[in-house]
Amino acid sequence: ERRRPLKKNGPSGEGLRSPPRIAVVGAGARGLYYGARLAKHLRESCGPNRSVAFLARRDARHLRTRGLHVRSIEGDFTLTPDDYTVFEDAQTFARESEAHEERIDLLLIGLKTTANEPAYRESVLPLWTPGRTSVLCLQNGLGNEALLAQIGGPERAKPLFGGTAFLCSNRTGPGEIDHTEHGLIHLAPYLEPPSAGDRAGGLREAENIAALIRAAGVECSARPGYVAMRWRKQIWNVPFSALCTIHDRPTAALLAMPGMPERVAAIMREVITLGCGVHASLHAAAKSVREAGVYVGEYTLTAEGDAIIAEQLAKTATMGAYHPSMLLDARGGRPIASAAIVDACVVERNTHAPDLAIPEIARIAEELRAV
Repeated sequence: ERRRPLKKNGPSGEGLRSPPRIAVVGAGARGLYYGARLAKHLRESCGPNRSVAFLARRDARHLRTRGLHVRSIEGDFTLTPDDYTVFEDAQTFARESEAHEERIDLLLIGLKTTANEPAYRESVLPLWTPGRTSVLCLQNGLGNEALLAQIGGPERAKPLFGGTAFLCSNRTGPGEIDHTEHGLIHLAPYLEPPSAGDRAGGLREAENIAALIRAAGVECSARPGYVAMRWRKQIWNVPFSALCTIHDRPTAALLAMPGMPERVAAIMREVITLGCGVHASLHAAAKSVREAGVYVGEYTLTAEGDAIIAEQLAKTATMGAYHPSMLLDARGGRPIASAAIVDACVVERNTHAPDLAIPEIARIAEELRAV
């Protein structure tokens, strides 16, 4: 279906095409929820347009024939198959999009990190047009943007953004998402260009994407520093994803275990300290080389550590019996994302802060290997 005429400034945020062409790669609980919000917003603001496309496999038939239903604390809603596009092969979809002059403007990545290498080459690169497509990686863990930049090459790497999704959602059936809590997204440019003018452009584009997401009813903010943004999410993910999986319990039952809140807090403190060490190393490297590097920004997590830990524990208490995706994957006999979330912390320590002791993180890494 042909796109509606482009507007200079529309409901998507200043500087973006309206309606923008959006592809969601990774149609699980995260990708389907945010993609559905964007499709609903563009339908209501621009009329029928099918500007959001989902790369789906196990749910493809259901999405094409039955639609997508979201049960949400923000209000339930349903999308019909006329509200979006479904595709199963990225290369074929990319050729068809190019033939109709409908290349992707924004690519959202919500894939499981357990198959990044083949998935990026097969499902991301065909949709990533240099100079046209902005890529927002909403995956958990560390190292995803670095691998994307490496695979995408220098001509693609600049419009690359990292994002952290503070979201409680589960896929409860084909085309069914249950959104029970939160939803906030932070995003930041990943690579910093050599010139200050280019840097300002990257931050403006980040804000344009954030404006689009906010217009879709999702709280979202653009951050100037990639490192602190990424490690802030690790503060929750490392202890809760790991410990819920190790003990085979959802969050409420985990925190009810004797001594567990204290153990979680100890892990969080190590994550904050480790992130500080990584930030210091990258900051020093940025001063010593002229080529583009990571958007380092400021790192205030250490000074805010106790307050952040208290906030994270309090927010987790409101989630009830929430099942992190790592726990669900373990129960389902699927590979778990321990490499990107927990093991990557050890790798980052060895690379950037080899003298830093992280006994709590090392302990849960060993316990996850036993699981």
